[in-house]
Amino acid sequence: MITQEEKKGAEAISKRAIEHFVALARRGRGQGASGGERRAARLANAILENVPGMDGDAIVGVGLFAQLTSAQYELACQLIDSKPSAR
Repeated sequence: MITQEEKKGAEAISKRAIEHFVALARRGRGQGASGGERRAARLANAILENVPGMDGDAIVGVGLFAQLTSAQYELACQLIDSKPSAR
C-alpha cells in the first residue's frame, strides 16, 4: 500500500518532470536553442497534434515507449519495424 507521503513524493517528482519538459520545449522554439531543447519542442508539438483522442492505455504507452527508446533504442526501432537512425 502506498502511503500519503509516498504519493506526495511521486506527485512532486511528476510535477518537476513536466515543468522541466515544458521549459525545454519553450526554449526549443527560440534562436540559440540546444539540440535537446529543439527535440523537446518538436516532441511537444507532436504530442499536442496527436495525443488528443487517444485512450488512456495508449497515452501511458507513449510515455513508456519514450522510456524504452531512451534505454534501448534499437529494440524500440524493432518494435515498430523501423531502422535505427544515426544519432
